Formats: sequence, C-alpha cells, structure tokens
Amino acid sequence: GMRFVFGKNIDHQGGDYGNALLTSRPIVSEGNRLLPNTDGGEQRGVLQVVVDVDGTQVLVLDTHLDARRPDAQRIASADAMLGMIESWGAGPVIAMGDFNDVPGSPTWTRLTTILTDVWTAVGSGDGFTIPVEAPRKRIDWILVRGLEPVSVDVLRTDASDHLPVVATLKVR
Repeated sequence: GMRFVFGKNIDHQGGDYGNALLTSRPIVSEGNRLLPNTDGGEQRGVLQVVVDVDGTQVLVLDTHLDARRPDAQRIASADAMLGMIESWGAGPVIAMGDFNDVPGSPTWTRLTTILTDVWTAVGSGDGFTIPVEAPRKRIDWILVRGLEPVSVDVLRTDASDHLPVVATLKVR
C-alpha cells in the first residue's frame, strides 16, 4: 500500500542512482532537482514530493549529499534547498536524508536557521547512524518546519550501511 517516488541523478553501474521516497500518504506532486555541482564531482539532487497529510500539504525534500565534496559544495546544496523551501511558502516542510555532515557543521547551521532538527528537539542519546557496527557519527537528519516533533529513534539493523532514523511528527 505504499507509494513510491524516485528521482534519478546519474547513471551508475548499469542502473540509476538518486533518491527515493516511500510514503503511505497520497502524493500531490513530485519532482527532482539537481543540486549545484561546481567542481565536476558526482551529481547529487533533491527529491521534492508534496504529500497530503489529512488535508494538509507537506513538502518533503529527500537528499543524499556527497561526503567527498568540500564544505562549500554542501553549503551550496543547503542554500538550494532553502530556496526550494522559500518558494514553497509558509507550509509545513520535512527535509531529510544522508547529509554526510554532522550537527554544528556549516551545512547543518545553514539549514537549521529555518528548520528544526528533530533529534535535537526530542531525541535521546547521541543519535549516531554510522558506521552500523559501532555508530559514532550523526549524519542522517530529519529537519522540519511547521510540524511538531513527537518522537525520534535510531533503529538497529544491518539492512544498510547507515542506521535508519524514524520520527513521529504531528501537523500543527
């Protein structure tokens, strides 16, 4: 019963590489926007999906930034995402994904000027998500605006090279 959206950023090893979103909520619109690529590295993007949550439209931005890029590249990506949020207007927003950066970094600081880090708001413990065997960094974030963080957890699994972050959010 889940709906699926995929946004391709590059061809990779005979397939497509990008971002995906699974949702139980109705999808109002979807799109994929390539993020700034100033140094010719691997192209990254942000999946833009508007979902209907009991009559409220919520913009969901889903991304995976490149750890091998300099801070300036991730900051440019954060600025592009902030531009998308500004274009959305005052409605609720969820920005999430593998930001390949830690809280307090320039990327996190830029995004949290208008978004709330769900882990900072209601998390308990360190929230580390990588490496799976002995997590020591929190690089996977859920950031929100216009939604109330109720709970957030990091689940233990070996299904990925990152531990998943699961949040419960309430429409204000």
